[in-house]
Amino acid sequence: MFKKYDIIFLCLAKNVQNTIKKLFDFHQNLKDRKINSLVLIGENDSKDKTLDTIRKYSSYDNSIVCLDTSLINIYKNRIERLTHGRNFLKNYLKENNYVSKFVSIVDVDDVINCDLNIESFIKLLEHLEINKDELFGISAKSKPYYYDMLNLFIKDFYEKDVLKVQSNKNLYKSYYLRKNNIYKFQKKITDIKKSIKAISAHNGFCVYLYEDYISGNYLINNNQNIKQIIPEHIILNKSIHEKTKKFMLVSDSFFVKTPKEHMPYFKFSEFVKNKILLFFSK
Repeated sequence: MFKKYDIIFLCLAKNVQNTIKKLFDFHQNLKDRKINSLVLIGENDSKDKTLDTIRKYSSYDNSIVCLDTSLINIYKNRIERLTHGRNFLKNYLKENNYVSKFVSIVDVDDVINCDLNIESFIKLLEHLEINKDELFGISAKSKPYYYDMLNLFIKDFYEKDVLKVQSNKNLYKSYYLRKNNIYKFQKKITDIKKSIKAISAHNGFCVYLYEDYISGNYLINNNQNIKQIIPEHIILNKSIHEKTKKFMLVSDSFFVKTPKEHMPYFKFSEFVKNKILLFFSK
């Protein structure tokens, strides 16, 4: 028997006790508006009270489901862990007969530690439904700057290998590579006061048409013999685009928060200062 919802949120949670409540409040706000919402959370060995918080909320709300995703710890690379964690949730969705109109992938860290406008989000869902012949999903923008360049792919505008840019260890060269390939484009996208069609985007909070999401893949076929690490949202979104010829819209009406570690720096001195602060905060 199928378990039917209007929207299903899929989230990976680790050490987010101070922010995950934001998602639960957002989920409840949707339910208060008669939008049937489900939250599936993959919790992974948190050292704080994240698991206790999830258990507390799920104890009186059976539309919040906590799943153990500690299996992803076998992967040393963070992106590989995220890829396999999200793939686990996607498979769980299918194998347990959960169906919905929409699927939303949300980062439950500092990205959502802001005023998530429920009315704007509902309008976003309506826009996706109306434009389902040309869009497979819609992602949020963020304030004060668009931040998730790692998962962004806009043909003939932004096709950068962000992981390669970030891997440079020379402080001076690293800054100028980031300035020219990341920071400059963060500002450009922020300054565009309209929605943008992309092949891939995430930015911490995105929503898909259910059927399109299910048709996509987080894992690359072994026959392709690709050994480099590729961000999970890039893999998924490109696979959906290739099958449907549809796009992900970067919304200019629904916003999340730019995490501090993703802020652009337009002066070398600011970049160095931030690196020092990050070093001593660990």
